[in-house]
Amino acid sequence: MDWRIIERDRQYVVDKLRTGVFEALEVVTCVAETEFFYYLLRQGDLAKLAASYPSPRKREDVPLWVYLSSELSMRINAHHGFKAAPYVLPCSGLRNALGTKRQVRHRRAAHRSSGFADQWQGFNQKNAYARQTPCDQDYLRKMARDTDPDGLQAWHNHAVARYYGSLDAYDPEGIFIADGTYLFVPDNPRYENSAVLTFDKHNHPVSKKEIAQLPEHKKRQLHRERCYRKVDLLHTTRDKDIYLYVATKVMNGRASETPQLGPLVDGFVKAMGKGVMKVLIHDRGFIDGATVTRNKRVHGVDAVFPLKKNMDCWSEAWSLAEFSDDPWVEVAPPATVDTDWPVVRPQYIQRREEKRQATLRKKKEQAAREDTATQQKPKLLKTAFKAVKDLRIWDACEVPIHVAVMRDLYEDGRESRWVLATTMDIDEPIGLRQYYQLRPTIEERIRQTKCFWDLAKFRSTKFSLIVNQLVFVLMAYTLVQIFLLKTGRKELAKHTRERLFEELFNQDDKMALYCDGRVAFLPPLDYQEILLGLEEHARRKILGLTR
Repeated sequence: MDWRIIERDRQYVVDKLRTGVFEALEVVTCVAETEFFYYLLRQGDLAKLAASYPSPRKREDVPLWVYLSSELSMRINAHHGFKAAPYVLPCSGLRNALGTKRQVRHRRAAHRSSGFADQWQGFNQKNAYARQTPCDQDYLRKMARDTDPDGLQAWHNHAVARYYGSLDAYDPEGIFIADGTYLFVPDNPRYENSAVLTFDKHNHPVSKKEIAQLPEHKKRQLHRERCYRKVDLLHTTRDKDIYLYVATKVMNGRASETPQLGPLVDGFVKAMGKGVMKVLIHDRGFIDGATVTRNKRVHGVDAVFPLKKNMDCWSEAWSLAEFSDDPWVEVAPPATVDTDWPVVRPQYIQRREEKRQATLRKKKEQAAREDTATQQKPKLLKTAFKAVKDLRIWDACEVPIHVAVMRDLYEDGRESRWVLATTMDIDEPIGLRQYYQLRPTIEERIRQTKCFWDLAKFRSTKFSLIVNQLVFVLMAYTLVQIFLLKTGRKELAKHTRERLFEELFNQDDKMALYCDGRVAFLPPLDYQEILLGLEEHARRKILGLTR
């Protein structure tokens, strides 16, 4: 491999430019995205991943790695309609990254304009005209439509998970989180495999039996939605500096999420082997004794989950805790961080904030009058812990269960009881709660992918295209996370898509100017000022080099 080291030396490059000498000029926005695709195509070996793609074609006229690259480029730029491909792909970093592959990119005059346009020769002898994109938009759409949705999800949950492992993306502590969510779509019966359900104001499904027991004012808060259901496996760390979607399952809105956890874990362990996934955190919706037993005995995966109050284990744990002589361990709640207001605030901002706070108080008082359950909870004073080990009264679970019994004490004298269970041998119950406090991480990732990555804004009612959009959005999101980790920018991992790309791509220094193995990053106005101030001989020299 030939290496070229480029030094950052603004003064040298600017001095050379003033004499009429430069080698290359490009926009930093393109440089950043090109760096991302270089990483996938070279270090990540995207071609090897593409070889395992469940293609519906017997013969591939376009290499599959080009198809995957085009899909990822579309999703990263938040364009999910395939008609946008001719406008997105020529302007993306993929254009530069593909320059070293076997297809040839050249520049020639456009037919109907006085400017120039990128042209691609294609990958076979069927193209009478040069292309403006690596592959046609119709090819992308038909390929996505004809791919079997179950096969695509199986490929994502196995081959793609292994691909992440080849990038050395998994943390040695092996913390994974499982959660499910509903994806709302317009009330159009043409949405294949969708269902219509009734939800409350918090978007939780409500059964007919529960509806009949609700008071009238709560019934008015219900709404009916057409939806799908999705279950995800997310990998993260204690520091929450990376978020990887390693498996997903999309299904009918009425399907249960509980039976899906076992196959997702089985598929991941089959792809990566034992020892990568060590701790699996989930909520009450995934509680299943057989799954907990299999994950522990077969895969060596410990589960962390809260028990339901109607379970015998919950009652038994509290009975043993009350009669135990072990002392309760009490800890104070984490201190709340006060809003760091500026020392000097304009009067109009103060008046606006006071008015907003008054409106919020009125709304809370009105909600409290309508429903006592919506009243604001009193301040939490402390939490008391006690460990209870080796519970064996859960018939469906054939491995020992250890629990942390917790009592939250509030300033008005009330207390809230709950129990966290695990299959790992715990010494400190506080550590078990620290594990479970990672679970809201996946809820925030779901919100981010829905709100900022357009995960559920589907352009088609066909189920295969819906699964295609979900899989490649999650894949693009995950690969960006890995890219941030490997390039030393993991502090951007928590940002929304817009903020992340503003920090990553749209930096203040936007023009990259190269000369003699050195580079200078110049804001557009600085670059323009230098050009307008050149002497005549340097200006003519620059004009000739540019042409």
